[in-house]
Order: sequence, then structure tokens, then C-alpha cells
Amino acid sequence: MDNPYLLLNRGAFEAAGLSEEEAENTTNRWWNRSSPACVQDRRCNGRQAEGAPALTNIYTTKQMREGSLPQTQYGRLIAHSYSPYVGWALHLNFGPYQFPWHGSGTTHFSANSYDRHVPLELFGTAFVPGTYHGVVAPVDIAATFASLLRINRPSAAVGRVLNEAIRTEGPGSTWAGDTK
Repeated sequence: MDNPYLLLNRGAFEAAGLSEEEAENTTNRWWNRSSPACVQDRRCNGRQAEGAPALTNIYTTKQMREGSLPQTQYGRLIAHSYSPYVGWALHLNFGPYQFPWHGSGTTHFSANSYDRHVPLELFGTAFVPGTYHGVVAPVDIAATFASLLRINRPSAAVGRVLNEAIRTEGPGSTWAGDTK
């Protein structure tokens, strides 16, 4: 397992004559029937091991690639994290404090806010000093720096400009937008 993905052996499935969709759906069905970490609110055929982590969601890479995800905050998080380089896989999300992680620290990817929280610090004369308590995301960084550099944001950027942290330009600015 490569957090948060259960990577599938493409070669083995292709050798068995299965397509990506068949491999992912078959593995998804198997996981739901036989894993001790069964999807929350399902009976798991009565086999959920005591103390086993509870899965809350399973999505295939085909679902992620095609945008067939729930129209929720979590669905958007998954869509923003999708990479075509993942390959054939299932995206797994476990309940709060349930991820079967053997390392130390956090994984930085689950539906749980405690796991996704990453502090963001901005330094330089372009920024207003202070502490901001609003919700920001890593996708906001590209949009903010593109605005500061006065260039178009990347075409696939979905973040917002963090205007609340940007210092207002004063008189004498060399920016063409300040010519009024």
C-alpha cells in the first residue's frame, strides 16, 4: 500500500486478461468482502476484526480520472490530488485516527482535517504580517504567487489568491494597473 493508494499489479491483471476497470472493480469487491478493514456501515459478512481500521471510502483511479467522485469537499480533495502516474489503484480513506500507518507523524492525506492541516507561512515585503485563521489549501499558493508576479495563473490552477495576506500597493507603484 502506498498512502493513500492500494497499488495494483497491472502486468499481473493484464496477463489474466483483465482491463483496468475490471481489475479495480474486482479488487474493490474483494476488499469489501474479505478485508478486516471493511467499509464503514457495512457488515463485512460479520468478519471485521476487532480493532481493525474502518474504511470510509474507496475510489478507483478510473473514477478519479473521469471525475466520477462525490460533489463534496472530500470529492474535490481527491480530484485535486489525482495524478495519472498513480497507475492502476484504489484510493482508500480510513476513519479518524484509523490509518494503518507504521511510520511516525501524519500522512497528510485523509478526509480528516487533523491529517490535512499543514501550516502555511508567507514571508517578504509583499505580505501583511499577521496570523490568519481562514481555510487555505496548497492549491492557493500557485494562484497567489502568479498574482504577485503579475502573470497568468497556471491553466489548471483551481486555487484562489490569498488577498487577505497581500500588502496593498501604495502610490508610485510601477504596476500598470495602478495608473488611475
